[in-house]
Amino acid sequence: MTVRKLRGGLHCVTWTGTSGVGQAEQTEKHHESTDIAIVTGASAGIDRATAKLFAAEGAKVVVAARRAAEPETLVAEIKAAGGEAVALAGDVQSEDYAKAVVALVIDKFGRLDVVYNNAGTLGEMGPSTSVSVAGFNNALAINLTSAFLGAKHQIPAMLEHGGASDHLYIDVRRLFVCIPRHGVLRDEQGRPDRPYASTRG
Repeated sequence: MTVRKLRGGLHCVTWTGTSGVGQAEQTEKHHESTDIAIVTGASAGIDRATAKLFAAEGAKVVVAARRAAEPETLVAEIKAAGGEAVALAGDVQSEDYAKAVVALVIDKFGRLDVVYNNAGTLGEMGPSTSVSVAGFNNALAINLTSAFLGAKHQIPAMLEHGGASDHLYIDVRRLFVCIPRHGVLRDEQGRPDRPYASTRG
């Protein structure tokens, strides 16, 4: 795991080669108990565990996932344990949904401090020579484009509305190095971030 404290008070966290449980445990250690957090893909697995860990430490959590039933169950569990959470079901491939999740967190809690974008899919199974183009594009949209769409709207909200002195942006895919400067994401050398780095990295 790598944690970078970057210009503008924004942290960027990336993982490679870490187990799901380890990711959830390490994520929990790097947030404040007063944080307002978004967790995508929160219907199951590491994402569900991460949402519960955040809430157990006192964070207020917006859980986002495709199916409605599982996030609502998760919210009920968090509330039963004394935490605070709200769910919004939708398609992470949709930019309108990315906007709606951010709008919900700002409307409900007033700011955004922590983002954990990890919604994903195994996609169409089989050897590469038999996977359909549609199946490949679907996996790409869920596993990569969804994180871009989230970050596109989450990071401005974090910088504009964030009440905490530091922000935490967690990107499991190494999609961005998050350095805000004049409203532009830049890489570690200060160059404007481009789709090339996200799609080729």
